[in-house]
Amino acid sequence: MILKSIYDIGGKICILENFTVLLQKEQLEILTWRNNEKIRLMMNDTKLISETQHLSFINNLIDNNKKCFYKVSLDKSDSIGVVYLDKIQNEHAWLGIYSNPYSRVQQKGRLLMEVLFHLSFIDLKLKALFLEVRIENEKAIKLYLKYDFKTIKTEKDYYIMKKEYKNDNQ
Repeated sequence: MILKSIYDIGGKICILENFTVLLQKEQLEILTWRNNEKIRLMMNDTKLISETQHLSFINNLIDNNKKCFYKVSLDKSDSIGVVYLDKIQNEHAWLGIYSNPYSRVQQKGRLLMEVLFHLSFIDLKLKALFLEVRIENEKAIKLYLKYDFKTIKTEKDYYIMKKEYKNDNQ
Protein backbone atom coordinates (compact mmCIF):
# COMPACT_ATOMS: atom_id res chain seq x y z
CA MET A 1 0.00 0.00 0.00
CA ILE A 2 1.27 3.45 -0.88
CA LEU A 3 1.47 5.71 2.16
CA LYS A 4 2.57 8.93 0.48
CA SER A 5 3.35 10.00 -3.08
CA ILE A 6 3.94 13.21 -5.00
CA TYR A 7 2.69 13.81 -8.53
CA ASP A 8 3.23 16.64 -10.99
CA ILE A 9 -0.17 17.22 -12.59
CA GLY A 10 0.16 19.81 -15.32
CA GLY A 11 2.74 21.79 -13.34
CA LYS A 12 0.84 21.54 -10.04
CA ILE A 13 2.49 19.49 -7.30
CA CYS A 14 -0.13 17.17 -5.78
CA ILE A 15 0.63 15.32 -2.57
CA LEU A 16 -1.18 12.06 -1.87
CA GLU A 17 -1.26 10.93 1.78
CA ASN A 18 -2.86 7.78 3.09
CA PHE A 19 -5.46 8.45 5.81
CA THR A 20 -3.54 6.13 8.14
CA VAL A 21 -0.45 8.39 8.25
CA LEU A 22 -2.29 11.67 8.78
CA LEU A 23 -2.32 13.50 12.08
CA GLN A 24 -5.61 13.13 13.95
CA LYS A 25 -6.26 16.83 13.33
CA GLU A 26 -6.07 16.17 9.56
CA GLN A 27 -8.24 13.06 9.84
CA LEU A 28 -10.92 15.10 11.62
CA GLU A 29 -10.66 17.88 9.04
CA ILE A 30 -11.53 15.31 6.37
CA LEU A 31 -14.54 14.27 8.44
CA THR A 32 -15.85 17.86 8.24
CA TRP A 33 -15.64 17.65 4.43
CA ARG A 34 -17.40 14.26 4.35
CA ASN A 35 -20.15 15.47 6.70
CA ASN A 36 -20.70 18.68 4.73
CA GLU A 37 -24.26 18.43 3.39
CA LYS A 38 -23.17 19.14 -0.20
CA ILE A 39 -20.78 16.17 -0.12
CA ARG A 40 -22.69 13.84 2.22
CA LEU A 41 -25.90 13.85 0.20
CA MET A 42 -24.06 12.56 -2.88
CA MET A 43 -22.44 9.64 -1.02
CA ASN A 44 -23.80 6.09 -0.89
CA ASP A 45 -24.29 6.49 2.85
CA THR A 46 -25.81 9.91 3.43
CA LYS A 47 -25.78 9.71 7.24
CA LEU A 48 -23.59 11.93 9.39
CA ILE A 49 -20.49 10.12 10.62
CA SER A 50 -19.29 10.61 14.20
CA GLU A 51 -15.65 11.27 15.15
CA THR A 52 -15.50 7.85 16.80
CA GLN A 53 -16.84 6.09 13.68
CA HIS A 54 -14.44 8.01 11.43
CA LEU A 55 -11.35 7.31 13.53
CA SER A 56 -12.32 3.64 13.90
CA PHE A 57 -12.78 3.39 10.11
CA ILE A 58 -9.29 4.84 9.55
CA ASN A 59 -7.78 2.49 12.13
CA ASN A 60 -9.34 -0.46 10.27
CA LEU A 61 -7.62 0.67 7.05
CA ILE A 62 -4.15 -0.01 8.48
CA ASP A 63 -3.96 -3.69 7.51
CA ASN A 64 -6.59 -3.66 4.77
CA ASN A 65 -5.20 -4.38 1.31
CA LYS A 66 -8.62 -4.19 -0.36
CA LYS A 67 -9.15 -0.45 0.16
CA CYS A 68 -7.08 2.70 0.45
CA PHE A 69 -8.13 6.27 1.19
CA TYR A 70 -5.99 9.34 0.48
CA LYS A 71 -6.02 13.04 1.19
CA VAL A 72 -4.83 15.09 -1.79
CA SER A 73 -3.16 18.46 -1.27
CA LEU A 74 -1.40 21.04 -3.39
CA ASP A 75 2.03 21.82 -1.97
CA LYS A 76 0.86 20.52 1.46
CA SER A 77 -0.85 23.85 2.17
CA ASP A 78 -4.08 23.52 0.22
CA SER A 79 -6.09 20.34 0.80
CA ILE A 80 -8.29 19.76 -2.25
CA GLY A 81 -10.05 16.50 -1.48
CA VAL A 82 -10.07 12.74 -1.13
CA VAL A 83 -9.54 9.89 -3.56
CA TYR A 84 -10.10 6.28 -2.65
CA LEU A 85 -10.07 2.79 -4.05
CA ASP A 86 -12.23 0.00 -2.68
CA LYS A 87 -12.68 -3.69 -3.50
CA ILE A 88 -9.17 -3.82 -4.99
CA GLN A 89 -8.69 -7.21 -6.67
CA ASN A 90 -7.79 -8.87 -9.95
CA GLU A 91 -6.40 -5.68 -11.49
CA HIS A 92 -9.54 -3.61 -10.89
CA ALA A 93 -11.07 -1.49 -8.13
CA TRP A 94 -14.02 0.74 -7.32
CA LEU A 95 -13.17 4.40 -7.03
CA GLY A 96 -14.50 7.33 -5.12
CA ILE A 97 -13.62 11.00 -4.91
CA TYR A 98 -14.90 14.00 -3.07
CA SER A 99 -13.56 17.50 -2.95
CA ASN A 100 -12.87 19.72 0.02
CA PRO A 101 -15.96 21.96 -0.07
CA TYR A 102 -14.03 24.72 1.72
CA SER A 103 -11.13 24.88 -0.77
CA ARG A 104 -11.07 27.67 -3.34
CA VAL A 105 -8.75 25.80 -5.71
CA GLN A 106 -10.11 25.69 -9.26
CA GLN A 107 -10.56 22.40 -11.14
CA LYS A 108 -10.37 20.21 -8.03
CA GLY A 109 -12.23 17.41 -9.80
CA ARG A 110 -9.70 17.34 -12.65
CA LEU A 111 -6.75 17.28 -10.26
CA LEU A 112 -8.31 14.54 -8.12
CA MET A 113 -9.04 12.39 -11.18
CA GLU A 114 -5.52 12.81 -12.57
CA VAL A 115 -3.98 11.84 -9.22
CA LEU A 116 -6.34 8.88 -8.95
CA PHE A 117 -5.46 7.67 -12.45
CA HIS A 118 -1.74 7.89 -11.74
CA LEU A 119 -2.18 5.99 -8.49
CA SER A 120 -4.46 3.36 -10.06
CA PHE A 121 -3.01 2.76 -13.49
CA ILE A 122 0.68 3.59 -13.08
CA ASP A 123 1.53 2.86 -9.43
CA LEU A 124 -0.90 0.00 -8.70
CA LYS A 125 -1.05 -1.24 -12.31
CA LEU A 126 -4.80 -1.68 -12.31
CA LYS A 127 -6.51 -2.35 -15.64
CA ALA A 128 -10.02 -1.04 -14.90
CA LEU A 129 -11.88 1.24 -12.54
CA PHE A 130 -15.55 1.07 -11.63
CA LEU A 131 -17.75 3.58 -9.84
CA GLU A 132 -21.28 4.24 -8.72
CA VAL A 133 -22.68 7.73 -9.12
CA ARG A 134 -26.07 9.05 -8.13
CA ILE A 135 -28.20 9.81 -11.19
CA GLU A 136 -28.87 13.35 -9.92
CA ASN A 137 -25.15 14.10 -9.49
CA GLU A 138 -24.82 15.77 -12.89
CA LYS A 139 -21.55 17.52 -12.09
CA ALA A 140 -19.81 14.24 -11.23
CA ILE A 141 -21.30 12.43 -14.23
CA LYS A 142 -20.02 15.16 -16.54
CA LEU A 143 -16.53 14.78 -15.02
CA TYR A 144 -16.55 11.00 -15.39
CA LEU A 145 -17.72 11.18 -19.00
CA LYS A 146 -14.94 13.66 -19.73
CA TYR A 147 -12.51 10.96 -18.56
CA ASP A 148 -14.07 8.30 -20.81
CA PHE A 149 -16.05 6.37 -18.23
CA LYS A 150 -18.85 4.39 -19.83
CA THR A 151 -22.17 3.59 -18.20
CA ILE A 152 -22.44 -0.19 -17.99
CA LYS A 153 -25.54 -0.51 -15.83
CA THR A 154 -28.34 1.63 -14.43
CA GLU A 155 -29.70 0.90 -10.97
CA LYS A 156 -32.65 2.62 -9.29
CA ASP A 157 -30.72 5.72 -8.14
CA TYR A 158 -27.25 5.09 -9.60
CA TYR A 159 -25.27 4.63 -12.74
CA ILE A 160 -22.49 2.08 -12.62
CA MET A 161 -19.62 3.22 -14.81
CA LYS A 162 -16.33 1.71 -15.94
CA LYS A 163 -13.04 2.93 -17.37
CA GLU A 164 -10.45 0.58 -18.80
CA TYR A 165 -6.79 1.54 -18.89
CA LYS A 166 -5.36 1.75 -22.33
CA ASN A 167 -1.58 1.86 -22.40
CA ASP A 168 -0.48 3.47 -25.66
CA ASN A 169 2.81 1.54 -25.46
CA GLN A 170 1.15 -1.90 -25.73
